[in-house]
Amino acid sequence: MSVRTRNGERRPPTVFVDENGDPVPLNPGQTWIHLVNEEIAVTYR
Repeated sequence: MSVRTRNGERRPPTVFVDENGDPVPLNPGQTWIHLVNEEIAVTYR
């Protein structure tokens, strides 16, 4: 999934949105976000 942030400032809350600009729902609690360079292959299990 490709997402971007909608918050132009460096303070909470940061809102993650999809390609259509719709907020991406996150489960309550701690969420880990990994920023990955597009040139690096990423796999997960």
